[in-house]
Amino acid sequence: MIRTLSGFGTAVLCAALLSASAEAQNSKFDLTGVSIAPMKTANLCSKIGGKGAQPELVLKHSAVAGTKIKVRMYDVHGKRDVTEHNTVRVKSSGSGQTVVNSGFRPPCNTTGGRKNSSYRFDVSVGGKTTTVIWGNYDSGKKKIVP
Repeated sequence: MIRTLSGFGTAVLCAALLSASAEAQNSKFDLTGVSIAPMKTANLCSKIGGKGAQPELVLKHSAVAGTKIKVRMYDVHGKRDVTEHNTVRVKSSGSGQTVVNSGFRPPCNTTGGRKNSSYRFDVSVGGKTTTVIWGNYDSGKKKIVP
């Protein structure tokens, strides 16, 4: 005797298969590196002498297309203060290299020496996060520092 699935049963089966497929895909995905050019004056906001040029991150990974990657840019200043500069979500390229170069607010520390900034990126995929420090800004000297 052949049994057929009802509409609900079909939906449950499809959801289970999609979930298993996503898990299998993520288990094959490995982030192997994150590179970014050093912060330059052009990357800063216009208020502090820049042009707001977007950074370009190159994510190197296993050649798996469609894996969801979250990239967060933020500024750590003071002891516990964090300013968000946006989070973007992209899907991995099958080439093994994914470029992220839009969607972030430019560095714009206008505190005049009260707080210095460390601009960072968190790249998250499959529950693992890699943090990269992009650059540091001395608001008193009004310049990018090592």
